[in-house]
Amino acid sequence: MTAEERPIRLLIVDDHAMFRKGIRAILEMNPGIEVVGEAADGQEAVRAARALQPDVILMDIMMPNLDGVAATWIIKHELQNTQVIILTMYQADENVFGGLKSGAHGYFLKESPPEDLIKAIHLIHQGQAMIDPKIAVKLLAEFARLPVDRHPPAAEQLFETLTPREREILELVAKGYKNKRLADALAISESTVKAHLRSIYRKLHINSRLEAVLFTSGVAKPLGAGRSGS
Repeated sequence: MTAEERPIRLLIVDDHAMFRKGIRAILEMNPGIEVVGEAADGQEAVRAARALQPDVILMDIMMPNLDGVAATWIIKHELQNTQVIILTMYQADENVFGGLKSGAHGYFLKESPPEDLIKAIHLIHQGQAMIDPKIAVKLLAEFARLPVDRHPPAAEQLFETLTPREREILELVAKGYKNKRLADALAISESTVKAHLRSIYRKLHINSRLEAVLFTSGVAKPLGAGRSGS
């Protein structure tokens, strides 16, 4: 069975057992998804992710011991090929931006229709980014409220700092290529791909694939550009 043919290996993380069982029952009705484990808090999520190395994780935010944002940050720094979808009932701005800045590739509300979530799992596994429409409205509103920096580095100027290879990788990332596919397409190792991505993120002042897509699409300036640390 090829990687494209095998089901998506998925880990469910939520501190409510009833919700975990319910969403598991729904997802297991889809032959393209295999639920490989569950975790009840962020610490369990990190341990389970390390042991199971799932393709996708459904991650709640508000949990005991370690919240979903912190757990996502740890997991994404250790398992870059594992995609995380924040699945929560909270629409608070700090939760939205915390989840995305931690490296999540999707953000959905628990009230979302199951078919939308299943579609998102498949698309995010393919390297795309998906955000619940209600959350997307918040993102656009937040970008509109950002103060205008009179001397921000223009996107074109930041792009010019990239090497030809980095530009090539950035273009493929925007098309949804994951690390292994990037390595195969460019005939380089995955470790080399990761090194290039770290360099790209540093030069463009971004922290995730989602921000890379936003940068290349011109939808918004790279998050963090023109900001000073506090």
